[in-house]
Amino acid sequence: MDRPDSLVGRAVAGAYICKGWELRVTARCLDEDLNADEATNFESIQGLEIIKAFVKDRATETTASKQIRPLSSGQEVWRLGYGHDHRGATFYDEDEGVIWLVAYGRHRSGATDDFSHIARSLTRTGGCCPSRRTLPACTGIVTNGSSRPSRSRRRWR
Repeated sequence: MDRPDSLVGRAVAGAYICKGWELRVTARCLDEDLNADEATNFESIQGLEIIKAFVKDRATETTASKQIRPLSSGQEVWRLGYGHDHRGATFYDEDEGVIWLVAYGRHRSGATDDFSHIARSLTRTGGCCPSRRTLPACTGIVTNGSSRPSRSRRRWR
């Protein structure tokens, strides 16, 4: 669903507005990976390297060339990278028009804290797909093309 042109390319509350979708960060990722409060607005985290990559790469494309696998949920989660060190995982909720940054970590090839180990662990525990527990408590007020605000977290029960 198209967003109003006046909002496209702007951070509004907990989202970055793109033409056909919004970019958001799950509460789990904000808290555990980015060390930010779940009520953090998107604009305040835009200086982080992975958020720069999130905006640059997912503002125009909902997917990437590499998936994070295997996922027991059957959902498609896509790899996000920035430079050599920064890795993330994104999930596109087409029904709600939201791309979620669900995980972030550093790339340290062979190290136990390498993002690939973190991502595999999250896939086993379900942390790579948004759920009521992982979504922000306040998703912000973002117009989804109608007169009603977007309620992205409703779908994840």
